[in-house]
Amino acid sequence: MPAVILIASAHVDEALALNVKGHRFHDEARRYHYQVRELLKQPQQKACYIFDYRAWFPQQRYMKQIHDPLIMAEILEELAGNIDVPAAALKSTVTKYNAFLKSREQKDLDYNHVTFAPDRKTICECPFHATRMFHYN
Repeated sequence: MPAVILIASAHVDEALALNVKGHRFHDEARRYHYQVRELLKQPQQKACYIFDYRAWFPQQRYMKQIHDPLIMAEILEELAGNIDVPAAALKSTVTKYNAFLKSREQKDLDYNHVTFAPDRKTICECPFHATRMFHYN
């Protein structure tokens, strides 16, 4: 069986990929096979997608179908604790990501590829959510 990442695929467009160090580790706008490759490069091959209420609400029907429980918190520092990543790193990553989205730039300097929809939302409205990425062979 090919490698698979279990996520709510309808939701990934509104989420940020975060590794166990609290850093963004891939271009969320790229194809699925790229996402699998990048996950396999991560420490412990563990990661999650984080997002806020505005991203969760329209997709809640799909998110409820994920077998792994959705992780939720009122503030980013609490979310960091719930997913075992450094709070300062998570907060810095979200701040940088939000600044990129607000800039309306089409290419992210970290990946030189990202092209987001113009209505892409920042991660700023609580509650904040996370869903773990899983790799299966």
